[in-house]
Amino acid sequence: MANPINIDLNLNLPETPKGVPEAMDGEMRKVYNAIRALARYISTTLASAITSATPVRGAVALVAGTSTVALPTIVAGTRIFLSVQGLGTVTVPQPVHVVVAAGVGFTVKSADPTDTSIVAWMFYQ
Repeated sequence: MANPINIDLNLNLPETPKGVPEAMDGEMRKVYNAIRALARYISTTLASAITSATPVRGAVALVAGTSTVALPTIVAGTRIFLSVQGLGTVTVPQPVHVVVAAGVGFTVKSADPTDTSIVAWMFYQ
């Protein structure tokens, strides 16, 4: 479960605008209140969007430069972030990439076919 994120949009707008000429007070108050309502809506919507994403993460040990993660909930176009966490048979981290199979999972591949490194992965679902 994602940790909640507190988003506080503070426009420094008091409840009642000050210094508005009396002749414009009614119309100005409508515009002012609309801006405040829009700011609240954006703040609430943004907070909801950020906190609703759940990170999915793990790590795999490469065998002969590849490893497959079974994950039937994955969809096409998912962006997966990879990070080499520990070196295996290689002396320097090798480039790694991922191939996604929607509804099945994904495969992590190294540029070196002998690589046995540990690769951490993460995406938001």
